[in-house]
Amino acid sequence: TGFHDFELFAIGKSKLLINNKLIVDNWSKVEQGDAFFAFASSPVKGGAELIKNQEYRIEIQYKFEGNFPAIYIGCKAPDKIDLFAQAKKIAEESDQTILIVGTNSDWETEGNDRTDLELPGNQNNLIDAILEIDPNTILVLNTGSPIRMPWINKAKAVLQCWYPGQEFGNALFDVVMGNTNPSGKLPTSFPKRLEDTPAFKFYPGENLQMNYEEDLLVGYKWYQRQNIDTLYPFGYGLSYTSFEYSELSILKIDDCIYRCTFNIKNIGKVDGSEVAQCYVGLNSADLDEPIKTLQGFDKVFIKSGQEKTVEIILNERNFAQWDTATKSWEIRTGNYEISIGASVEDTRLSCEVTL
Repeated sequence: TGFHDFELFAIGKSKLLINNKLIVDNWSKVEQGDAFFAFASSPVKGGAELIKNQEYRIEIQYKFEGNFPAIYIGCKAPDKIDLFAQAKKIAEESDQTILIVGTNSDWETEGNDRTDLELPGNQNNLIDAILEIDPNTILVLNTGSPIRMPWINKAKAVLQCWYPGQEFGNALFDVVMGNTNPSGKLPTSFPKRLEDTPAFKFYPGENLQMNYEEDLLVGYKWYQRQNIDTLYPFGYGLSYTSFEYSELSILKIDDCIYRCTFNIKNIGKVDGSEVAQCYVGLNSADLDEPIKTLQGFDKVFIKSGQEKTVEIILNERNFAQWDTATKSWEIRTGNYEISIGASVEDTRLSCEVTL
């Protein structure tokens, strides 16, 4: 007995009725959806209070409209126990809490855009509750894209694990127990708000036409040019150690070909890897052009206390921009800043060259 949540995805019009009562209506209010699997309707949820051992008549009405007929029906039954209370009880009884939260293919999937940056369900409240009980909780994010983190200032450890697959458990164990030093860097910026994202003002467009009006300012290039602070910038990532950059040297090998060398020292107590990133920016770039762009990187493993020299080669293509008039890559005359750092916002070394 309890509240049962029903959901319909359909290519076309659909309804769900229980004992002749309309529960989900994707028919009379139908609009063209924003998902591949909802050609004529976005997913709409509805629910009903159902009693144990009673019989119910469930009716689905479907009218095919679109490329091919498809309908998907889901039902979420009430939990037999209070999972929220159970989680809090486990945290109270444990010496160390590891809390895994995230999304799945119901929220992130091919042909469908998320409508917000929130963790689904009651997960943010769960995180707050567990952190209140155990401030040393390790938060593990099992998501496929950025999320909003209203609890981040209270969390001492956050692991962004994406969707690791069937070896997730073993990999997580090795990282948490210190067998492996995590050394990943973010391949995308984590914004503070949905309103800060590059496509927010332009999505979803009109009449199913979505234009990329941010033009060249995609991803981190948008946040930098618009001077928008992110929660975590492109290229960001911590590990169990720290690294120090020094002695940048840029040697011209040929026209528009440069060898960049610099040193990285592991100044922490744990062996680990660092992903050094090389960005190039034209000082006289227009306001609708990126301030700088990633043009090279190298991941190096360095033992505690040791130092390594890293080399990154830049060629003509790394300085070139696409010219729509000539339909070719062109290098503009001017001063270019070469920046070396641990993320797009964390520049450690820089130098200018003139082309």
